[in-house]
Amino acid sequence: MAASQHGVVSTGQLRQAGVTRNGVRRRIEAGRLHRLHQGVYAVGHAAPSIEARWMAAVLASGPDAALSHGSAAALWKLLRPISGPVHVCVPTQAGRRMRTGIRLHRCASLAPDQVTRHRGIPVTTPARTIADLRTFVSPRLARRATRQAEMHGFSLGTKVGTDRTRSDLERDFLQLCRRHRLPEPRVNVRIGRWTVNFLWPGREARGRDRQPSLASRQRRLRG
Repeated sequence: MAASQHGVVSTGQLRQAGVTRNGVRRRIEAGRLHRLHQGVYAVGHAAPSIEARWMAAVLASGPDAALSHGSAAALWKLLRPISGPVHVCVPTQAGRRMRTGIRLHRCASLAPDQVTRHRGIPVTTPARTIADLRTFVSPRLARRATRQAEMHGFSLGTKVGTDRTRSDLERDFLQLCRRHRLPEPRVNVRIGRWTVNFLWPGREARGRDRQPSLASRQRRLRG
């Protein structure tokens, strides 16, 4: 069970597996269980990974809880992990009391189809994660997360960010092209094993044709 949950379990799961309260206590004393939150333990190790921290926070927040906001964005690889507490969303206004190391968001609007599992961790969908981020992080980070979601091919249920830019610098360059009525390029296009920032289809061949050949350059040097 712990192996499928990044090495963490809850006391409820331990009881379902037949471990009594005294059995839990003995395992804690023997160093086989390490408390991460009240009722949530790391099994056999005292240095949990970031995935284990995320999973532990979800387990500690109740059966309907899901990783959310910046923590969900990090799990989906839309943003780098943000330091500080783990963000968890629960679909109720009541919820559990705040716990150290967990930022609990009580979201009565959280629908069942906005929660899924990724790498075994209950988490808000990419679309819901992006929606939550827009009210929580700076516009720059929200745009970055939206672009990364697009690059990963996630469905966002919105037309926001469809220019495929991955940074504010790329966005500014694209707007510059539009402002000065320059030919608009395709953005972040795969060519073989490379991804090019901007591509003007059909123009790369003409550009190569205008380049002098190696033989002509050698003749000029000899001349």
